[in-house]
Amino acid sequence: MMNQMTVTIKLSPLLRRYFPNYDHDKGILLAGASGKKVSQIIRETGIPEEKITSVLVNHMPVRTEYAVKDGDFIMLAMLIGGG
Repeated sequence: MMNQMTVTIKLSPLLRRYFPNYDHDKGILLAGASGKKVSQIIRETGIPEEKITSVLVNHMPVRTEYAVKDGDFIMLAMLIGGG
């Protein structure tokens, strides 16, 4: 069972290079993040904001102004286009 005082961040494959020891199964666990905006959490991780093209919280798309709550699951993705 997830510790409800923690926010979990998962990264898409293209963002994992910013975390050499990233564990896909566990993600990144942040304690004390409740109330912080997603944009602030992104800055604290050191991932360049312009690299992130999609933010989901609890599997729903959100803006980076969203304030996270204890137990939230955040997915940060960098998508590439082609054609």
